[in-house]
Amino acid sequence: MTTQALVSGPARAPRRPPAEPPAVLRCAWHLAVLTGPGAGRCLGLEPGTALVGRTDVLGDPLVSARHLEVRLRRGRVEARDAGSANGTRLRRAALRWPGTSLRPPWGRARRPWAARHGRPGRGRRLGTRWRALSEGDVLEIGSTHLQLRPRPVEAARPASDGADRRARSGRDTGRLLLPGLMAVTTVPMVISSSAGPWRWLLLLVPVALLWSAVRAGRGSEPPGPLPDPGAVLLLAGAGPGTTDVSGRPAQLDVSVDPGGARRPRRGPAPLDLTGGPVALVGPPAVVEAVAGWLVCQLAAHHRPGELALDLPASWRWASRLPHRTAAAGPSGGSAGPEEGTARLRVAVARPDLVAAPGLVLAADVAAIPPWCSRVVHLPRTPPGLPGPSWCVAVAAALTGGPRAAAPPRVALLADLLGLGAGGPDVVATADRLAAAWDRGLPGLAAPVGVGAEGVVELDLALDGPHALVAGSTGSGKSELLLSWLTALAVRCSPATLQVVLVDYKGGATFAPLAGLPHTAGVLTDLDPAGTERALSSLRAEVRRREALLAGAGAPDIASYTAAGHRLARLLVVVDEFRVLAEAHPEVLSALVRLAAQGRSLGLHLVLATQRPGGAVGPEIRANLGVRVCLRVVEPADSVEVVGTPRAAGLDGPGRALLRTDRVRELQVAWAGPPGQGLVREVVAGAALAWERRGPAAATAPPWAPPLPAVVSLDEIARPGGPAGPPPAARAAPVAAAAPPRPVRAPVALPLARTDLPDEQRLGTWSWSGPALLVTGGPGTGRTQALRTVAASASAAGVPVHVVAADPAAFADVHDRAAGSLVPAGDPRLVARLLDLLGDAVDGTQVLLVDDADDVAENLDLTGPGRGPALLGAAVRGARRNGVAVALAGPPTLAGARWLEAVRTRVVLSPRDETEALLSGVPAALRLRGGPPGRGVLVRPEGAVLLQVALAGPGARPATAPREPPAGVPLLRPLPGVVRLSDAPVGLGVVLGRGGDDAGWVTLGCAPGERVLVVGPPGSGRTTALEVLARQLRRAGRTVAADAARARPGDVVVLDDLDPLAALPDLTAVTVLAAARTEAAATTLRGPLTTWRGRADLVLLRPGHPLAGQVTDVDVRGALDPVRPRHAGLAVLVRGGRAIPVQVATP
Repeated sequence: MTTQALVSGPARAPRRPPAEPPAVLRCAWHLAVLTGPGAGRCLGLEPGTALVGRTDVLGDPLVSARHLEVRLRRGRVEARDAGSANGTRLRRAALRWPGTSLRPPWGRARRPWAARHGRPGRGRRLGTRWRALSEGDVLEIGSTHLQLRPRPVEAARPASDGADRRARSGRDTGRLLLPGLMAVTTVPMVISSSAGPWRWLLLLVPVALLWSAVRAGRGSEPPGPLPDPGAVLLLAGAGPGTTDVSGRPAQLDVSVDPGGARRPRRGPAPLDLTGGPVALVGPPAVVEAVAGWLVCQLAAHHRPGELALDLPASWRWASRLPHRTAAAGPSGGSAGPEEGTARLRVAVARPDLVAAPGLVLAADVAAIPPWCSRVVHLPRTPPGLPGPSWCVAVAAALTGGPRAAAPPRVALLADLLGLGAGGPDVVATADRLAAAWDRGLPGLAAPVGVGAEGVVELDLALDGPHALVAGSTGSGKSELLLSWLTALAVRCSPATLQVVLVDYKGGATFAPLAGLPHTAGVLTDLDPAGTERALSSLRAEVRRREALLAGAGAPDIASYTAAGHRLARLLVVVDEFRVLAEAHPEVLSALVRLAAQGRSLGLHLVLATQRPGGAVGPEIRANLGVRVCLRVVEPADSVEVVGTPRAAGLDGPGRALLRTDRVRELQVAWAGPPGQGLVREVVAGAALAWERRGPAAATAPPWAPPLPAVVSLDEIARPGGPAGPPPAARAAPVAAAAPPRPVRAPVALPLARTDLPDEQRLGTWSWSGPALLVTGGPGTGRTQALRTVAASASAAGVPVHVVAADPAAFADVHDRAAGSLVPAGDPRLVARLLDLLGDAVDGTQVLLVDDADDVAENLDLTGPGRGPALLGAAVRGARRNGVAVALAGPPTLAGARWLEAVRTRVVLSPRDETEALLSGVPAALRLRGGPPGRGVLVRPEGAVLLQVALAGPGARPATAPREPPAGVPLLRPLPGVVRLSDAPVGLGVVLGRGGDDAGWVTLGCAPGERVLVVGPPGSGRTTALEVLARQLRRAGRTVAADAARARPGDVVVLDDLDPLAALPDLTAVTVLAAARTEAAATTLRGPLTTWRGRADLVLLRPGHPLAGQVTDVDVRGALDPVRPRHAGLAVLVRGGRAIPVQVATP
């Protein structure tokens, strides 16, 4: 898995470089200490900036506490002076030809690094600007020299004898090749040349070269390289016997006389200590330093089973060496080593000393026993070798820590916390926890187990700031996490520590801790959306903490809380981190930011995994100050976590290696069976103790509570309510309807509660137009979403028009005096409403269309393609016309082309990934079910999770009658049957009910007026004439059956006008006539032709193919395509208008 670069943020404070060999070996670069009190030690360079100064490792009094800063940036090492008192000098490495060697500045012997890099060049003073370093460069700080070196692939070791011979043979061949070639080519040239006798002198040139090469090769073989103290220390940290070093002799910088050469030369010489004793003669301090150097070489190159060392009792540092054996008596004998194990003894010369292979330490030659024939004289001035502190470091690296007794097999957490075995007295536990919290211990110290030296406590604030826990299945990893968190809950109050638990094993690990007041949330792999929400909240928490510390002028959380401010530390525990990172790669960048800024902001990570290999990148690893490795399968996993393969051989659950400043073995604490005993007692006691403290003790959580399953409209619309809209945009309370708004301006209508993890709060979303699309399957709450829009708009006094298959579902949230309720099954009325709203209206209005796909299909009955055209025009012209349009439908509606202009969409509970993708829902917010009304708000500016508010019975608008607002169309469907007896008295001559509002339609029927009823046979022409004639009789008018006998003011009824070619003068009478549609459309002369253009024309069955030819007025908009043959359904053509009418029955 790859990692990303650190995100922007405050720079991390420089940290002390690690000096432990395992940690140094994990670094790509390190600084080797060449001279000074810390000679032979190494400082690892991790990603980021390292601060080098006077410490236990560098005890140079001339080095300042903050002397030098070195950073590893983009694979390059850079350094600068940190404002030291004595300054820093940089000596560049001079490149030399391969095979040359120079004496390093810290010793007289030739070293491998000198052979590679040559002598450092003349130094220059290092300032406060960053300077790039190269391999082999030397930094001088005080009397200490630091050299930059890469991580060794393997320790430099001399080749075997056979390899030496082969190498020496190769060098001899190369040395003789050129002179031999010259001799072979020169002889033919001399013989064939015609020059004088002097030409034979040319043969002396190759002969002289051959003699020089042969003489240079005799006994002049350059000595092998002396092992570097830093390399030996790193080899010890890698573990003895990690490579083949069998038979390697120790080497020493001495004066030797090889083969009787005339002049002894100084250089490294191997000492075969197994061939007999060797006496070191010189000042005691020098002798002991050289002996320690030789012993450490041998211990680093040989396994304990290959070498047994009998060392002086005064060498306290050597007590840690696993090769050491115990002396049996004053003679120096000891228990015999195992068969096949070489034994060496180091002893101070004394008369009774028994002969044995090893070293004899003597101040002068007289003290050397007679049986010791090999003597090495050491100079009075100590050679450039490391001192006792380096020997201590080598011994510690070989053992991984001080030698002590093994940890116990079982460690009970109750005993470590002093809580006993746990019992039912929750009140007593709460009292003890409250007392522990009141002590207010700084940091995050808690016991995690028992080691050889006693109880082991970890403090993430000091040892961390982050931790890595690794362990295979059954090793006790989950038990360690459970015990650690329980201990932290006992030591730290919820006001000082909040915990976020992420379990990618289904949530079973942390389930017992969900009830802790410290627990801000438990996330599992079953809720990927919840994981993304948590990460967004954590990013917001980082920004919040940065702002708090910056506002208080505090560099870190410790300074911030010391000034009296309250800010809890946040601990994020991730079990199975590798699975989480693979499932959500974007999680890595968030965790990298947390790792980089954790120490200063009080954010801590505990990452647990079964397979640590490659799971944690270098950016996070650099901040993992605490590493715990339980039993793992592969030694490589153990090496990656704690720097040693020993964890692969641990036995028993709970046995672990802990690495902080050193590696320790411990038995992790056990809290008992899950859900029982101590954990249950602590959870219940902590909850009670925190509840006693009341709301005043509460601290800001890292994220807002989850969205509720039910949100009331009154809750989000209440002025001053939580997360309500701005005061200027809030609607009035839903309980009482406001007067209609005469101003044409967008109104913010609160509709839903939103989840804003980036702001760590729940918000309120208010819709202000111009268009909204709500999609969702059956039962997701899409109709309820439109009900909420209707209730919110009605409460704000905004006229609302509803088109729905079941208009009654909106009756309790719709103000009938301020909008239309149109059934979706009446396409004529729906089309009429859309036509009226298509023109500019006065004031803001809202149009709601439920089941918009069915509505569009029904509208197509009024004409091909009219449905999408009308609805699309309403959406596109919403802002221009002042009409906000909200539509609801199935998920397939999201792909409709006529809805492309809708930029605001609410997607309710997508059923699958495809549905979410087509609806534009981001992958991070794709839901897996949820309560009705749960969905995602998708807008151009981003997407957020929401819960649509519920408009319940309390949302019923006021029912007091009032005048309809001006400019607001009020449409009502025509009834199926109209009875004349239902008409109010005094209206006049009633034809039926019709028009946009389905009101009573009357005819004048004054003398001289004509009413022509046209329809096919059986359409109800005679019934219509009877209804009109009966009303006129009741009004006192005379109805004449014969037109020739009619007097002025009478009413003449002509039931069949078709055969009449001529009529008497009927100027002063009212004529009620009826004709067939075919005759009215085709007759070209007579009264029918005259009256059809002047009379009040009533077209029965107006959908007849010839009905459109009866009049010049376009009647298509008044046709009902759903009920074309409905009895009494007609169109009244009067004054150039076509009015749909349901004719009354007698």
